[in-house]
Amino acid sequence: MTRTKTYNAIQALSRALMIAVLMGAVFAFLGIYDTNNLPFLLRLSFWTVIMVSGALLCFFTEPVIFRILLKGAHPVVQVLAIAFLISIPIMILLMGLNSSFRFDQPPRLWLGQLVNVMIISVIICSGRYIILQIMGRLGVASQDQISTKAPTQAFLERLPMQFRSATLYAISSEGHYLRIHTDKGSPLILMRISDAVKELEQANGLKVHRSWWVAKDGIQDTQKTKGRRSLLLKNGEIAPVSRAHVPALKSANLDR
Repeated sequence: MTRTKTYNAIQALSRALMIAVLMGAVFAFLGIYDTNNLPFLLRLSFWTVIMVSGALLCFFTEPVIFRILLKGAHPVVQVLAIAFLISIPIMILLMGLNSSFRFDQPPRLWLGQLVNVMIISVIICSGRYIILQIMGRLGVASQDQISTKAPTQAFLERLPMQFRSATLYAISSEGHYLRIHTDKGSPLILMRISDAVKELEQANGLKVHRSWWVAKDGIQDTQKTKGRRSLLLKNGEIAPVSRAHVPALKSANLDR
């Protein structure tokens, strides 16, 4: 992993943990699931551990769901899948704590615990998804900012300092984030691709896939294999071209 990717991963993980701690404090304050019988500090510790554990599991499970197993599925389906996956280890942990790790409870208690944990997991995952979406929307530059600079330059202002003078090749969606492909590296930012494409509509580029926007100057070659088109970018990345976007590719004289 490059230094930039490591830095972005640490930033994303830090945000996830901050959100988890905040949600833990809310659950502790409300005394969810009869924990209001516990002293507040013990309650706060309990919910913080549960929420942080859930956030960590979310953080490492999301890429598998968003990019591999359920790529392109409806967000509700994706969130429910993530919630189910993270519920299993948390349920096992709680059942172990409740039985001194003898795991001798009857099946109905396991099912009840799974339901309880699943509800919490859905809340964690939904809250995380909504907060990240709001943060992504708030990250959209204002029209006044966009109009004072070239579209790509205004867009690159979002990136860490070392990338702001880079040449933009493409952007691709990775879950809640965008991978920004440039001649100086490919950092991640928190933003929705629909907002990015809208911001770059005056730039010299086009959307070639539901999860890819490509700058024309970033294309090195057009490829066609078994009827499927793709674009080779100048940084060596391959951008897929969906059939729905082939007419736009032809209109731009890029379909060879």
